Amino acid sequence: MIWDLAHSAGSMPIDLNACDVDLAVGCGYKFLNGGPGAPAFLFVAGRHQDEAQQPLAGWLGHSSPFDFDPVYAPAPGIARFLCGTPAILSMSALDAGLDVVLGVDLHDVRRKSIRLGELFLDLVSQECNDDNL
Repeated sequence: MIWDLAHSAGSMPIDLNACDVDLAVGCGYKFLNGGPGAPAFLFVAGRHQDEAQQPLAGWLGHSSPFDFDPVYAPAPGIARFLCGTPAILSMSALDAGLDVVLGVDLHDVRRKSIRLGELFLDLVSQECNDDNL
């Protein structure tokens, strides 16, 4: 199973290892504050990293990327999943956006989001009773 973290990374606490997740993907543009064009990310559980295969073999995921060997040999571990030259400007924007997220306790964010959701439901219930329909 692959988890999609596009709407949770940076907005709620998730411990992928504690949840025994195999694979996860997500984006950096939304709650990680990277903006349009921000890099995406991949999580591969440590137990799968040396066996999992990357279908997009790129020079940066090569075990010796600067040897320019014509025969592809994947890097060990998670590095084998790198497949191209990073977009430096997009990485810089994401790096700055992550500074904001890293200074926040996501457990506090989650508690507040639950309180706001409950407030919304209470107000809808109050304003949208049978007399207001």
